[in-house]
Amino acid sequence: MKRNASKDITDRYLGKEAPESVNFEVRLSARRNKTLGSFGDLTKSLTKNAAGVVLHDGIAFNEAVAEVQIGGRYRSVGVFGSDAEAGVIDVTGAVKKGRNGHPTFKSLREQADEILTDFHTVLASKKT
Repeated sequence: MKRNASKDITDRYLGKEAPESVNFEVRLSARRNKTLGSFGDLTKSLTKNAAGVVLHDGIAFNEAVAEVQIGGRYRSVGVFGSDAEAGVIDVTGAVKKGRNGHPTFKSLREQADEILTDFHTVLASKKT
């Protein structure tokens, strides 16, 4: 995703009617029950420049996110990012929030347990 993409980039895709700035996103997805490959292979296929952003079609993107199956469901994982979001597993939609609007400790613990159990299962199966 490229947040607040400039008009010169959006004009290429949207024509002259584009607003001053937009969030510009390119999405690649596999067909149903298929995969784009392993997570490691996917990250190797992305071109990085010195600033650590992804280059696609001559456009530098600030971040890249992969939908990865972890703990029995697909979760967004930051692959590259301009801040500290690279490598972060997004559990936003899976946690329950308390009355104060913050995620409850119990729901965070459940998500962490599910993710770590899945990691353990996958890594243990690789050893054999």
